[in-house]
Amino acid sequence: VMCSTVKATQAFVAGIFHGALAGERIEIQVAHYYINGRSSSFKSSLSEDKTYNLPVELPEPQLVTLVYRESRLQFFLENGDSMFIESSAFDFPMNVKFSGKSAANNQVLHQYYSTFPTNFNEFNKLRYKIGASWFTVDPAMDATMQSLDKDGYSSYLHKWKADRLTMLDEAFSGKEGKVS
Repeated sequence: VMCSTVKATQAFVAGIFHGALAGERIEIQVAHYYINGRSSSFKSSLSEDKTYNLPVELPEPQLVTLVYRESRLQFFLENGDSMFIESSAFDFPMNVKFSGKSAANNQVLHQYYSTFPTNFNEFNKLRYKIGASWFTVDPAMDATMQSLDKDGYSSYLHKWKADRLTMLDEAFSGKEGKVS
């Protein structure tokens, strides 16, 4: 179910959760703290046929979060997008299929997060103050940083970067590692 009229400052997200219960809550969170110190939340309930649809106001193109039960899925949304997300209540967010204008890019993003898990919760990160600036570091990266010497850490970062770029190159070039 796609919306034919989408305002210039909004996108439309629809989807289905196979095996879910009618009436369960779906939420899309849009953080725009960096713009105005606020966030927005758009909520819906699953219909009898396990579908939902939500118009989502966006201050600018960005990552948004789909929340179902206690699970979260980050995906990219921009003004004017129409996105359809299909999943199962039993394996969300591991198994997700995107349809719509930016589906291919979101499928690659989903593969990236599956291959290289990213913790978006700032409360789970360590903070270091260097001069007048504060930096956050994932605890696993911090442990690696502290366990290696300068050359070892530099080599680790080069491999870390190369692994991620290789995954993206394969996804966008249509090689064996292509996103399905």
